[in-house]
Amino acid sequence: MAMSLGDLGKMATRIGQDAIKKTQQFADVTALKLKLEETKNVTDNLYKQLGAVYFKHCQDPSYSEALEQLCEQVAQSLAHTEEISAQIQAIQTVRRCTQCGGEIPNNAAFCTDCGTRMIALRCASCGAALLEGAKFCNECGAKNDN
Repeated sequence: MAMSLGDLGKMATRIGQDAIKKTQQFADVTALKLKLEETKNVTDNLYKQLGAVYFKHCQDPSYSEALEQLCEQVAQSLAHTEEISAQIQAIQTVRRCTQCGGEIPNNAAFCTDCGTRMIALRCASCGAALLEGAKFCNECGAKNDN
């Protein structure tokens, strides 16, 4: 079966577009991982400060306000870390196993780390597996009411 030049051109265009998309995803993930590392470093520094302030609080209760402020900053930093991790997972089309927390592809039927079956939501119209958080089916376009 011979390909026409038009078909060959379309295939080359599609391959080029896929390569561009993958390159952009790689760049986005790399930038997010750097941001994640920075956020983890901030959290580690906050933990060190928290320990020092707690020690001072044990000696002098007037440090309680500083202790509360640092605890709030740690909670915010940890939440920011989770947000960045979720962004990375969304770009890489992976999710976390509900049992062990391991990273698995969105379309995996079982966790590759612990073997837990991943229960996939199905489209009511066509029966295709729905991606986590999808508002519409990526196969038939039907609205997901789950």
